Amino acid sequence: MTDQFRNAAGEEGKALYSQTCQLARSEREVDLQVLRDRLTDGAFLAKLDSAEAYEGRAIRLRVAGVLQVLSENQSPPARAILLSLTTAPVFLGHPARVELLIQALVQIRPAPQQAVTFWDRHYQPEDGYTGVTVWALLDNGTEPAVALFERKVVDARFPETERRYWLTGPVLQHRNDLPLLVVCGRLLGSGLEEPYRLLLVDVLFDYQPEEWYGAGHWYRPPARAKASREALEQLRVVGRRALEGQPLSGLQKEKVALVLKEIDVFLMTKQ
Repeated sequence: MTDQFRNAAGEEGKALYSQTCQLARSEREVDLQVLRDRLTDGAFLAKLDSAEAYEGRAIRLRVAGVLQVLSENQSPPARAILLSLTTAPVFLGHPARVELLIQALVQIRPAPQQAVTFWDRHYQPEDGYTGVTVWALLDNGTEPAVALFERKVVDARFPETERRYWLTGPVLQHRNDLPLLVVCGRLLGSGLEEPYRLLLVDVLFDYQPEEWYGAGHWYRPPARAKASREALEQLRVVGRRALEGQPLSGLQKEKVALVLKEIDVFLMTKQ
């Protein structure tokens, strides 16, 4: 490809990107239908992002920007178009676009069944999408999304390393979220194997980065004082359930008891 041809192709892609983002911002059904027609047209997608671009990170693709704009459009027609992509074979024809759509659906709250079905389809053992999907579910944070996570975390088909990561990564960072805490309470009395139940207690009531993570990225929990009153009350329920029903070590019992005392103080400040 000559430099002149490459520059011309690049300018065309930029123009298409600008036009398509304008469509994604619109609340008019006619504009959004044009957008869907473009996103389900293989020739258009090839003009928007070159094959070379797809060799890089998905987030750097122009189609990623279009999906971001569309996901922020809260109009019903925009939501309908975003959901329609979950069954669009051409759009889903590249793994990068699948990954981007998994993340874009996070913005629809509460999560509709069509989104949950799509996430479920891409939350299977060794499918290559699990690491993205688990974050999408907990970032969405609504009951339908976290209920899917609840079903997956008890599924022994997933490797131990993945399930431990789900707890010490996304669960840790969302441990102030009420719907997730409700799920955690159920998990302590469910078929979740004992090692994971004990780890879940540590994730909710302690923080052990040296043990959980290697030399790379450390996830950090949110400040417990910023949790809502309802979330703190649910965490208290989970803590008492852990003390009464789980084979905790002496140190674990101390950690849970300390957090329960903190919760009482925090709740006094939220009256």
